[in-house]
Amino acid sequence: MARYMADPDVEEAIEDIFNIRDMYFYMDQPTYVVEPIEEGDPRMLMKQGFKRLVEELRPLGFLPRLNKEIDRYLITVFRTPPPSPSRNNRNLILFAVTTCTIFLDGFIRSNNPLLVDILMPNTPVYVNALYFTLAILSIFGLHELGHKAVAVLRGVEASMPYFIPAPPGMGGTFGAVIVQKEPPTNRDALFDLGLSGPLAGFIITVLVAVVGLRLSFVVPIEEVV
Repeated sequence: MARYMADPDVEEAIEDIFNIRDMYFYMDQPTYVVEPIEEGDPRMLMKQGFKRLVEELRPLGFLPRLNKEIDRYLITVFRTPPPSPSRNNRNLILFAVTTCTIFLDGFIRSNNPLLVDILMPNTPVYVNALYFTLAILSIFGLHELGHKAVAVLRGVEASMPYFIPAPPGMGGTFGAVIVQKEPPTNRDALFDLGLSGPLAGFIITVLVAVVGLRLSFVVPIEEVV
């Protein structure tokens, strides 16, 4: 984070929400000793007020941090670095490559004599490979898009998913990730960000499993052996 002197807009935003009891510089960053203006549960008032402060300072290019030190609350304000240029083409390239590796992996798995000659003689191998590709991309993609959706709702800047290709024969992918470009506002936002991905991934996994079971075959053990 860049060093800077106290900004009047920052102080005005803080004073609109909290009572400023003191102010000093720590590690060249302005730190304010604050307390809630309203009466009530200090913890809840600080939580609500800090969320509002983050929303007001983010458009100005500042990021506050709230700490509790013994019996007082400290707000340290940092200037956020300028946003890096978007590189969505990298996401798209990785997505395209991963789609190809997953398709090749599915093609290898579907090109099985049991499927081709006995169970699904009228279904082209590439069709099964497409089903496989769609299922895998849906599971990993919706997992990461769940994180992304909550990040947008919570006002946390995050990238689109980066898919990670893997050699055919190993599933075609090592998964996907998103890059969080700033910390969440509080633990509630962190919890929502963490839960959203697995929840979305679990839902689509169940749907894929149900479809897969309905499309599967019951083969007598004598034919398998």
